[in-house]
Amino acid sequence: MLLFVMNTLFMFFIFDIEQKQKGYQMNERYYTDLEACELLEISLSRLRARICEGKPLPPRIEIPNSRTRLWLKKDFHNWIEKHTVVSNNEKPMIRRVSR
Repeated sequence: MLLFVMNTLFMFFIFDIEQKQKGYQMNERYYTDLEACELLEISLSRLRARICEGKPLPPRIEIPNSRTRLWLKKDFHNWIEKHTVVSNNEKPMIRRVSR
């Protein structure tokens, strides 16, 4: 039963990714790796490197036997808010982790 549920979820995610590649609207609950990179202002290779290095990143869903990851939008934005620092001039800014 669990395997059936996992396969169904996997097929749903793959379908959504294929639809995005064809120009259709992506699932409104998740970001893809490319969308996460745009929001974090880093390249896809840098994102993958940060994952391998174990650097702090928002929570993600990793699909088994695939390089595809999905980022739940709500958790992604909560993580960003948690890592937001207020500077002396009271403008919010994202704290960047050094290499």
